[in-house]
Amino acid sequence: DHGYIFTMNPDGTDYQVLMEGHTYDDLVFDSKGGFYYTHFTGDLSNLAGGVYYVAPDYKTVTPLLENLPGPNGVALSTDERFVWITETTGGRLLRVELKEGSPTEIVPFGAMAPFRFTGCPGPDSCEIDKDDNLYVAVFGQAKVMVFNRRGFPIGQVLLRGRENGYFANCTHAHIRPGT
Repeated sequence: DHGYIFTMNPDGTDYQVLMEGHTYDDLVFDSKGGFYYTHFTGDLSNLAGGVYYVAPDYKTVTPLLENLPGPNGVALSTDERFVWITETTGGRLLRVELKEGSPTEIVPFGAMAPFRFTGCPGPDSCEIDKDDNLYVAVFGQAKVMVFNRRGFPIGQVLLRGRENGYFANCTHAHIRPGT
């Protein structure tokens, strides 16, 4: 059940495994070339998941948060001070405030759960827009929820065809600029 993170050239040559051993789900890069990824495993009876930061050298891996139930989506605020995490099996949205200049040090009282989702399975991948609004695809519900930079819900997009059972398993929200 474990996967890999790998690199290769656009033509498929120079395939190299960067890391293996976790159930890698989502990842997001920072401006320094490092990235955060979710280890998507665990549930409320087995807090085995986590979110990790891989430094730009692609060798140093530091846990950001561990002992989570099914962390899935991960997004980074435009100023790179906040990491957003969705827990599919925990049904929560997490907001982690980082110390300035550090990709892994959390400010005191900086890890919070500003929103709890209802229904199953739960929140999946997430994405930030230029105004730091967060878009979360809700797996199994054919909708995308929108949160402001503080984690307050400010909107909801019900996917067309939802009433006929279409798109219930939408896992990603993508934003098209200008729309």
